[in-house]
Amino acid sequence: ALMDNMPLSLCYSIFAEALIPRRYTGTVLGLITIILPDLFLPPMYGHWLDTYGSGGYRYIFSFTILICVICSFAATIIIRRAKKYRQTG
Repeated sequence: ALMDNMPLSLCYSIFAEALIPRRYTGTVLGLITIILPDLFLPPMYGHWLDTYGSGGYRYIFSFTILICVICSFAATIIIRRAKKYRQTG
């Protein structure tokens, strides 16, 4: 469960920087929480474990690391754009 929730912490930490209005925060959190960990990851992880046995864990950990890198990159872009927006607007 910890590996599933690591990318979510990055998503949750950038709402203010992404300039998401507070009234939409619940909707955004709900979509992030439903789509990634509940609908997408368990079936994919199960498939990898059924197909590759214990070798499927290598795919799970690699995928989690990839998602964390992508989320970090996206967070960096959002933070830079938000700073630029706040300076100009």
